[in-house]
Amino acid sequence: MAAPLGLFDRVLGAVSPGALARRIEARVRVRAMTEALGAYDGASGGWRTAGRSVSRADANAEIKVSLPRLRDVCSDLVRNNPYAARAVGSRVTNTVGAGIVPSIISTSKRAKSQVAEMIKEHLESTAIDFDGNTNLYGLEALAERARSERGESIILRHIPKSAEMLEKGLKIPLQLRVLEGDYLDHRKHGWSGDHFIFMGVEFNGEGTRVAYWLFDQHPNSVERHRRGAMVSRRVPASEVIHYYHVLRPGQVRGIPDGTPVIMTAWDLAEYEDARLMREKIAACFSMFWTRGSTSTTMVDGARAKDRAGDFTITDLAPGLIKELPAGSTVTFGQPPATQGHAEYISATVRRIAIGYDLSYEEVSGDLTNVSFLSGRLGEIHLSRRVDQWQWHWMIPKVCHGIGGWFVQAVSLVRPLPPFSLDWTPPRREMLSPKDEIPAMRDAIRSGLLSRQEAVRRLGDDPTRTDDEIAEDNARSDALGNQYDSDGRRPRQGPTMSLVDPADPAKQDAQP
Repeated sequence: MAAPLGLFDRVLGAVSPGALARRIEARVRVRAMTEALGAYDGASGGWRTAGRSVSRADANAEIKVSLPRLRDVCSDLVRNNPYAARAVGSRVTNTVGAGIVPSIISTSKRAKSQVAEMIKEHLESTAIDFDGNTNLYGLEALAERARSERGESIILRHIPKSAEMLEKGLKIPLQLRVLEGDYLDHRKHGWSGDHFIFMGVEFNGEGTRVAYWLFDQHPNSVERHRRGAMVSRRVPASEVIHYYHVLRPGQVRGIPDGTPVIMTAWDLAEYEDARLMREKIAACFSMFWTRGSTSTTMVDGARAKDRAGDFTITDLAPGLIKELPAGSTVTFGQPPATQGHAEYISATVRRIAIGYDLSYEEVSGDLTNVSFLSGRLGEIHLSRRVDQWQWHWMIPKVCHGIGGWFVQAVSLVRPLPPFSLDWTPPRREMLSPKDEIPAMRDAIRSGLLSRQEAVRRLGDDPTRTDDEIAEDNARSDALGNQYDSDGRRPRQGPTMSLVDPADPAKQDAQP
């Protein structure tokens, strides 16, 4: 029902009917918007939402203000909070594990053989690490850990000169450095000609990343204080892999995984400190002596007893019985009892685990109430999230980026037929191998699953597996050995016979 027109509206209608019509139309629109917002509790402006601050900024506006502080706080949690440390370690273990392994794709056997040798000599040794500490798989884990703990990591390509290669004994001109996101100069921000720089990331006029502004040293390292003010330098985007999880469209910088539960982790640490202090107080034997109606003080009583050759009343010993002056009253301190300690810890750790997108058991290490069914369901859900972390970010960003650099480096030192690298994540542990392996075998036999895909699910390279099987078979045949694990020799009673594909009779004899 429309509201009646007031005196001002009637006067306005007499002077300017058009203005009155626009005024009424605007009033109707405002009422419609108010009713629409009121249909959602979260968008309403009632007492339940009063005092809540809600940001309307895009991801980059929020990150620009908060990122440096978030990184420092989350790193402090990992250093001092065991649950945060366990959560970050679990993210690394599940995403990278023992390593995301490269496999060679090429139609040339020569290329496969020679590249496999170079992968073993260079990528799977410390030669790939500029600092000489680990191999490719260790660098993958380091990049993932820096990303999880501090929101992002930088992988920098280093192309050594001939003299440096000779000095280090390198056969391929490629080394990698993993840096924390702090190396990106977040103060570098604004327009530079027709290019825009956002917190150290430079874009051209079309919005494509063209460069990164990096410090040569960590901005908070000891070297900074020795050298004074540090200046960032421009590094082409082709030399940098900027690894982070994109959680909102257009997001340029990453945020730590523990961001949603910073306050929860802090509160838990304070609660545990308070609980520990309470237990320390409870372990103290506190006695309070109240003087009676006489003028005797504790000191007087103690001196009187001393003169009598007895112990002072300030001495305490197990099983001690002491006589005090007449009228004295003795009470003992009892700290207040607290209830629900285990329940509070469990609920809080569960919140921390959810904030890191992990299960409670992963973060707490508590498997007390886990049955086989609940453990299997939890593992299935975790596997789906791990697949996202691997195939949405780690493999396309880090692994394919490094793979492209490796192909370029190999082409500089050795002409080979075209090849590329594919990547195989680490296998997930089977919860029930005796059930899962027969099911996988039946899927292969029925054509629902390729054998190559089954091998990849186990975390192995199909080409390498086939080569090793062929090598085992050739060695066994040369030595005259027979094993029931040989698929060419299926069980036929107590003996085994080699199945000849050209002999139909023996084909029919297979079980």
